[in-house]
Amino acid sequence: MSSISSLPRSPRNALKWIASIAFAVLLLDWLTKIWAVFRLKPFYSMEIVPGYFRLAYGENPGIAFGLFRDHGGILHFVAPIAFAILLVIIYKQFAETELDGWYLAIFGLLIGGALGNILNRLYCGYVVDFIDFYNLWGYHWPTFNVADSALSIGEIILVGKLIFWEKRQEADKPDSLSRES
Repeated sequence: MSSISSLPRSPRNALKWIASIAFAVLLLDWLTKIWAVFRLKPFYSMEIVPGYFRLAYGENPGIAFGLFRDHGGILHFVAPIAFAILLVIIYKQFAETELDGWYLAIFGLLIGGALGNILNRLYCGYVVDFIDFYNLWGYHWPTFNVADSALSIGEIILVGKLIFWEKRQEADKPDSLSRES
């Protein structure tokens, strides 16, 4: 049985995996945002778990968690530049590192999530958010969407991989400077 870390890693196959994941995220994000506009916007919200979780229509002109709401439109230029930088980083990773399946999943999630929010912002002037957790230990989490979820999951996996997996791999390597008896 193969695991995600043992997926075939030819450049063409790797790009297919990344593109497939990114496309799936982008499509799911696009479909759910369209649904939110037509089903939630007229009514604002739909309770799922009363007192804790609802689907609530929101328009976010800022960045993650509603920061920089009064940006004056600068995000229309900054977001695509940040996306281009992400693509350069991914290209460098391809050139310098043998990528395992985890990296392919991470890059697919990051590209799909970033592209989903960038296209939404360029088309509407804001990002549609609708997933709303509130009253969690007295805290109201900022409303988010599928693209935000993909970005967050990709970032969490990347940090976990870099901190825990890479350190474990280093610890498992035999000491190249072992002393001779």
